Amino acid sequence: QFMTIVGVVPDVRSSGLRRQASSEVYALYFQHADSAMDTTLVVRGPANLHPQIKRIVSALNRSTAVDLESMDAVISGSIGRERFQTSLLGLFAASALLLAVVGVYGVLSYTVTGRTSEMGVRIALGANRGSIVRLVLRQGSILVFTGVTLGLLGSIFATRVLQSFLFQVQTGDPSALLSVVALFVAAALLGCYLPARRASRIDPAEA
Repeated sequence: QFMTIVGVVPDVRSSGLRRQASSEVYALYFQHADSAMDTTLVVRGPANLHPQIKRIVSALNRSTAVDLESMDAVISGSIGRERFQTSLLGLFAASALLLAVVGVYGVLSYTVTGRTSEMGVRIALGANRGSIVRLVLRQGSILVFTGVTLGLLGSIFATRVLQSFLFQVQTGDPSALLSVVALFVAAALLGCYLPARRASRIDPAEA
């Protein structure tokens, strides 16, 4: 049956965000009626219009069941599984960040403890606290930026896995990568600063 095309609309993911949009034809209801089909009425306006909409539909046909739901609720329900997976992934990422910071802190703390005598000699020979802090931070920065570099390389290989969690966001989104790197560097440098501060307060006589 030939039909006259009166317009073309963008793709619509009517089966959910996880599924790609399929080819569809919108036809006039009165020419292609189906007793099993559902009708969706989209109303743009505040939520307090729900009672009025129900009264209008009931006045037209009392046997018509009306189920009103906001568009935010519809979208939220369609991505419930993805939202849970993303929250779980975020929890794992936060745990990984905590472990990385604790690891950097532990390594530097152990190193500072092993170099107590050296730090005492440096301070006795005239090194100020600022130079001691910079010395320890420099060593910690090498660890941090090495980890960041390896992490960025690893993220390139993990993009295929992450793609299933994202919608309309590229896996190589620069803003997301920069924000994650900045957060990790800031947290890791904080973990470096604590041992560096302790090293700068070593008493040469006790060392």
